[in-house]
Amino acid sequence: LVEKLKSVSQPLANARREVADTIGNHVSELSVSLKTLAGPISPTSDELAADISGRITELSEMLNRVVTESHIRGSVRN
Repeated sequence: LVEKLKSVSQPLANARREVADTIGNHVSELSVSLKTLAGPISPTSDELAADISGRITELSEMLNRVVTESHIRGSVRN
């Protein structure tokens, strides 16, 4: 995920504001979930882990779309 964030930093800076805001919100929510998972083991830990996995997948897909859209816009300009 860190490498993905590094590779999309410029495309993300050029993305539509609402897309960048949505990704920022997802990163924040993921951070909160990871902090919760780091706590004591509970009956809901498995559910939380599955939720985190889903959030990471969704975030990765959003970041891939940002990069793809950036490349498309760059190709159209050239």
